Amino acid sequence: RSDPWPHLRCWTICGHGCLWLSLATSGRIHSVVAKDKAPQISGRQREIRILAGLLGSSRPEFLAVYGRRRVGKTFLVRQFFGDRAQLFEVTGRHNGTMAENLRVFGEALGDSFHGGSNVAVPPTWHDAFRSLRRELELRRRSRKKVVLFFDELPWLATHKSGCLEELEHFWNSWCSKQRQVILIVCGSAASWMLKHVVHAHGGLHNRLTEAIRLLPFSLAEAHALLADRGSRITRHQAVELYMALGGVPHYLEKVPRGASMAQAIDGLCFAPDGPLTHEFDHLFASLFAADDIYLRIVRQLAKGRHGLSRQDLLRRVGLASG
Repeated sequence: RSDPWPHLRCWTICGHGCLWLSLATSGRIHSVVAKDKAPQISGRQREIRILAGLLGSSRPEFLAVYGRRRVGKTFLVRQFFGDRAQLFEVTGRHNGTMAENLRVFGEALGDSFHGGSNVAVPPTWHDAFRSLRRELELRRRSRKKVVLFFDELPWLATHKSGCLEELEHFWNSWCSKQRQVILIVCGSAASWMLKHVVHAHGGLHNRLTEAIRLLPFSLAEAHALLADRGSRITRHQAVELYMALGGVPHYLEKVPRGASMAQAIDGLCFAPDGPLTHEFDHLFASLFAADDIYLRIVRQLAKGRHGLSRQDLLRRVGLASG
């Protein structure tokens, strides 16, 4: 198909996009992606190639995915692996306690390996990973790849819970010897992921085999996503929308078909029940324990046109230096 953004290369990984990918990538990835139905994912060519490489690998793989909320991390993993692998997924609970997260882990074991039946809730993270290992060893003869997906790891690894330490031990003592295993950890708190996983100094130091920092879409990718959803907009309209919403897929998917850009932005961001009306507060609450401090800082910075010195900013938000 013709490229509406000739200087910004972007194709959808479906339909004709699958043909382009098979021509532009190596033989190994071609054989992995082309033999199955292509994943319905807009853009993300680089990330698709990385995931395809993991799927076709003959060694155990350990991937970290991080990036801001709403950018499509969970969707990317679920949509790509889908029926290509046996997927075990557990998602941390926001502000959840250790007991609550262990209960979620137990439910994930039941859903993945026992048809949704209840299983005993592990009392500690050591017991949780031992239970997961036992389930996987019972199915070791399967030739299908096993994807162990720990979504929102910062919420799972609560303070002094031992989750991160047991995850380290689980990888170092068992997963790293299993050729069919792909371990994926994901988190929206980028600073936490960088400190504790990507640039870890403890048991996870140098253990990752791949890392994906998932960024918002480029202008070309955003336009392609809207086109894939049936929105017929001009380049000028695409630029207007991108300036207001950025390249966050979750926001772009909420743009109503047929509405003008002014109508779309007003309905999304300013209507009393608009999907993004309260997004500003929700984002900070999901990322920071003391989100009120960060909100006060941002609001003070937004009041001035020329910025503030550190001392002036501290004074205005009522914080002590140090």
